[in-house]
Amino acid sequence: MTGIVDIAIDWLPVELDPFINTKLFDDRLVLVARRGHPSINAAVTFDDLLKAAFVGPHRRREINHLPQALQEFYKLGVREAVHVSELLEIPTVVASTDLVGVFAASMGTFMEERLGLQALPIPHELPPMPIYMIWHETRRHDTAHNWLREVVLQELGRLPQG
Repeated sequence: MTGIVDIAIDWLPVELDPFINTKLFDDRLVLVARRGHPSINAAVTFDDLLKAAFVGPHRRREINHLPQALQEFYKLGVREAVHVSELLEIPTVVASTDLVGVFAASMGTFMEERLGLQALPIPHELPPMPIYMIWHETRRHDTAHNWLREVVLQELGRLPQG
């Protein structure tokens, strides 16, 4: 973070001083596939996962520095056929192909309604995925920034939890 962004919301905390990482909530990972996908649907099995071709983000960190849920998901042996630059590109690629993705469940309703995707449980137990609000320490006592953080918390509280 260079100071041009007031707040970041991410599943990867910034581990450098002087950034503040506040855990907002625990999310979980879900599969995302387009409606009508030839092999991924509500009855998806572990074997289906291993046969599917995934789209995933270029990793910003080594796998052992990712959140535990992602580490365990990648250790399952899924095959990433395509990498995209940004996490938010995954649903768009999934919506127009037979590729499958993994995403935060809290975004499931949005992806189902707006992009015609299915958000499906992963047929394997994974730990929760913490979601953080991140900002620079110098803004800690800034009245306007405090207001912004409160608005973020209120709006996130209105989202359906996946």
